[in-house]
Amino acid sequence: MYHGYGGKDQMCCAVKALASSLCLGEADFMAMMTVYFDDSGTHDQSDIAVAACLVSDVRHWELYESEWNSVLDEAGIRESGFHMAKFVARRPPFDGWTEDKRDKVIKALIGIIERHVFAGMATAVVKKVYDTYVTGRLRSRLGNYHYTFAVQSCLAFVEEWRRFSVVLEPMQYVFDLRGSGKHEIIDLFDDIAKREMAVAFGIEPNGYAFNNKRLVVQLQAADILAWEAYKYARENQSTGLPARKSFQFMVDNIEIMTRFFDASGLPGFVDDVTSRYEAHGWDGPFGGFMLG
Repeated sequence: MYHGYGGKDQMCCAVKALASSLCLGEADFMAMMTVYFDDSGTHDQSDIAVAACLVSDVRHWELYESEWNSVLDEAGIRESGFHMAKFVARRPPFDGWTEDKRDKVIKALIGIIERHVFAGMATAVVKKVYDTYVTGRLRSRLGNYHYTFAVQSCLAFVEEWRRFSVVLEPMQYVFDLRGSGKHEIIDLFDDIAKREMAVAFGIEPNGYAFNNKRLVVQLQAADILAWEAYKYARENQSTGLPARKSFQFMVDNIEIMTRFFDASGLPGFVDDVTSRYEAHGWDGPFGGFMLG
């Protein structure tokens, strides 16, 4: 199975191999959907973990890539790529930038996302609450890593979006190579791929990959959404403070589906999914969102 450890060429080969295996022509290949995932707050010092993804077709992702690289070239950061956390913290290569340059670059990048992305999904989970309520057998089904759980929630949104948008073709899923819980993500996708429900998610047996975010620039867009969702969950979710302008623009101009699991919502979800696993004899799919 291909799990991808290289850059653009390997990613294109992975997508084209999937298209070939499904007997897709060039027009069908260009219409194929690809989902790019990234995380935020998964480091030990954070109290909230976020998974976020963006969906579009190959044609739009290619246009996106050309425009994105042009912005990176003009800003002088093509080699490093764009990393939202470093940008906000003004760490290299973003140190010394003027406010005008910072404003110009982030607006340009978010504009590219708005023009070429069909939908976005983001889920935040409070780690301490998850650790309190998701234990024992349930932990083994929902994921030891908070990120795995958040990915499952985003996949549920993807399935909902596919159903509403009448998207029937398979999709390629791409994750950051350095994301947390890689083995659990692999287990999750392998488990779904062998079940009848795989068609609802567009998941094929070799339909996912892990790639370098510096080289696969589509992952840099998912990085922006993940960071913005993390920032909102931490500072705006319970305070009523207005969202950052960049996040508000994305929400206003892109179909973004969000979910936030804290002490007010997670216990009820745990009760519901526990009862459903018990009804399945704890032999249901890996991922509580995938239970019928």
